[in-house]
Amino acid sequence: MKPYPFFNIKTRPQHIFAIVALLSIILSFFTTAATIDINLHDTYFVVSAVHLCRLIGLIFFILWVIYIITEPILPVVWLKWGHVLVTLIALIIISYFSAQLSIRGPHKYYTDGQIREAVNINTIITIATTVLLTAQLLFVANLMTGIVKKAFLSSHRYKNRKI
Repeated sequence: MKPYPFFNIKTRPQHIFAIVALLSIILSFFTTAATIDINLHDTYFVVSAVHLCRLIGLIFFILWVIYIITEPILPVVWLKWGHVLVTLIALIIISYFSAQLSIRGPHKYYTDGQIREAVNINTIITIATTVLLTAQLLFVANLMTGIVKKAFLSSHRYKNRKI
């Protein structure tokens, strides 16, 4: 029995986004009341882990819907795989290291080692965020390739039509 082609993960890796979105939203019901503290200069933003899980689920769901809408235009499967995998890995790294920073919590005084460790973790989060944003260019490149290919084929068919 052949699998239904819509759910073929080999040619449509974007369904991984839907699976992760569903898992993230389900996980949000089982997380505790933990918070993640985000320090930007002199301001602390405190985000509940429940809301963070739901936000990640929403982001993955939106990415999945965008892929479903643009499916006929996206021609290159390895660009889809690259976008999906790099996005997932970068978000996992960002979530993990943000949780590591939040476990420590704010202190009044820091030792030299604690400051260096926090700077190293912030550097990792910054690099992962840059990689995440750069990975979105893979989707844009695939979309542009599809648009150019479709325009070229339609103009080529127009020139070769018989009158």
